[in-house]
Amino acid sequence: MKLLHVGLNAGFNPPNGLQKAFMGFYEYEDISFNTPNINQVIIQKSDSFKPDIVWMQIQTPNIILPSTVEYLKNNGIFVMNWMGDIRLEFPEWTAELGANLTCFSNMNYVDELNSIGIKSDFLQTGYDNDIYTPIGEISKAPEIVFFGNN
Repeated sequence: MKLLHVGLNAGFNPPNGLQKAFMGFYEYEDISFNTPNINQVIIQKSDSFKPDIVWMQIQTPNIILPSTVEYLKNNGIFVMNWMGDIRLEFPEWTAELGANLTCFSNMNYVDELNSIGIKSDFLQTGYDNDIYTPIGEISKAPEIVFFGNN
């Protein structure tokens, strides 16, 4: 399978943890979210690379156009968008984007989209275990550590 990765965590060299994970499972190409004329570049790349999946991490409206997503879907490409942030107000533009699946790192947004008939699911933020790995002596840590999210 081929995956085209578009967005915040794309285009890094050396690749970050998400890129490395994708490269381990898919034939992979990427486009950074700050690429000029990004919608045109996505369409051109989709025509030449012919991905099965376009994975996007777009967290701001008006970067990727709904017409670009529609073009991809009309060419048989499964389009996903993931947003790892929670905002003060629900990002209504995610519903208008038209992805096949929109994932969030919080259940409130998932429930909001699902309630209006748009497929959404939970996907937690990850980390690069090549970077966040203990090197040298490990300091003593308590038996229980709590991480929370409001």
